[in-house]
Amino acid sequence: MFTLVSTEAALAVLMLSSAAVAQTNNSNPTEQVKQTFEVKDQNGSVLLTIGAVRMFLSDKNDIPVFQAVVKNVSGQRLTLEALKGTVHKTDASTVEFTFALCDVRWCEFPKDSERAVSHPFANGSFTPATFDSVTFSLAWQSESQRIAAEAQAKKDAGQSQTASEWVGKIPFDTVSLGPNFLGNDIRQVISANQKAHKPKSEFETTEQYRLRTAHFTPQQYVFVLSTSPHLTDSECSYDADDSALNCKLSLSSLDGRLTLYELRRDTGSYVGQNAFGAQRTIIRRVVDSYDVILPGYSGDDLAKWETANTLAFHAVMDAKHAQDLKPNLRFALACTVTDPAVGFDESFVDPTIDTPIDGHLRTYSIHAQPDAVWLFDKRTGRIVARAGVR
Repeated sequence: MFTLVSTEAALAVLMLSSAAVAQTNNSNPTEQVKQTFEVKDQNGSVLLTIGAVRMFLSDKNDIPVFQAVVKNVSGQRLTLEALKGTVHKTDASTVEFTFALCDVRWCEFPKDSERAVSHPFANGSFTPATFDSVTFSLAWQSESQRIAAEAQAKKDAGQSQTASEWVGKIPFDTVSLGPNFLGNDIRQVISANQKAHKPKSEFETTEQYRLRTAHFTPQQYVFVLSTSPHLTDSECSYDADDSALNCKLSLSSLDGRLTLYELRRDTGSYVGQNAFGAQRTIIRRVVDSYDVILPGYSGDDLAKWETANTLAFHAVMDAKHAQDLKPNLRFALACTVTDPAVGFDESFVDPTIDTPIDGHLRTYSIHAQPDAVWLFDKRTGRIVARAGVR
């Protein structure tokens, strides 16, 4: 245990409102742009650099594909949703596109880290002859502003489906989820359920609560499962002898809990010491986890249950196709939320000499029944293989 000795200034929370823009123009559009471009905030501070920019597949292939490496040079962890790009053509028309740094809506981007990004364009979007330049921008807004803006945009446009998420009844025979599919936002789903279905009050009888929640209609969602920048070899591997890509996904957590999003925030620091006088700088950290809880182990044969909840995916393809596809594969879970109640749990972690973190852990969860899992290409949304789990 540590005791508080002195308090230091809390870490600043990055809140920006204006767009920052970087631009490149290249004499030979099919070549990789050699210089590095800076993206700044409204105060002129450099946050990101974008390098190794290509707008076409290769020097000898003029298929329009954006490729680049983004680096966080801000000196602190950033939380970003997506970057926007605009291709400017020689006839003054434009082609807009977005590209994410990772596979969740709001991406935690540690300081000094780099991410390779890409975005495919439809054939004919532009050619080396019609390409003039490209600009990059960051649209900064708070998370609550973003969620509200998305909801209002859907209401105004009357959209039933966007490239980012799925809304409405899920057609399980669909062949594509759409380009740059990110899935439903688990935080938005939980927030909506919290507002629409408040937990039982101490002044409410069990029967009153049952009647109030009886009108709940199960809702279907598609969540993209959080992964590292790409699936590991243990999750997905290619068999050259059989010309097949084999992937697997385990849903066999004993309590059925699957974390879809985790947000870590360092909110301040202080100097603490233990009973022996050893001092450490302690970081105050808040961790918010957003989980979906699937049916867990019910006490039957454990080995049989684990086998039944490990899904296998098999796709026949040549080695060249598999090599291109494998780094871009992701799993999407289609499920039905069966209970309107939102679970909440919190715990606290005391700092130690070896782990000087004063942690506050908060977990939000909803219960769901799994319907299907799709293995898909994150670039195009094409479903490569599927597994039913009903």
